Amino acid sequence: MNESSKSTVEGLKSKDARPGSESERVAQVIHEAVDRFAQQAAQAEQRLKDAAADAQRKVETSKRAARVKGEEAASVVEEYVDEHPWASLGIAFGAGIIISSILRR
Repeated sequence: MNESSKSTVEGLKSKDARPGSESERVAQVIHEAVDRFAQQAAQAEQRLKDAAADAQRKVETSKRAARVKGEEAASVVEEYVDEHPWASLGIAFGAGIIISSILRR
């Protein structure tokens, strides 16, 4: 039993701890428990929101990095094709034959 639960039970047992009827004391204890639960739930919700925002930032960063790398690769391919048009044509033809044979199976 944790410390707050012990104090709650002791508060219920002791008639001098709180004035009023037994049902009022039980209602107060339940109210305090609900308040603690709500506070913990709010903290958990905030942690989840923070984690989701962090994940979203990481995804956006990764997307930007992938886009930059893709643009760099396209630039390199474009330069190669401009410098070696016949070799590029041969490579494209060979890749087409390989892909076609794979898709027929």
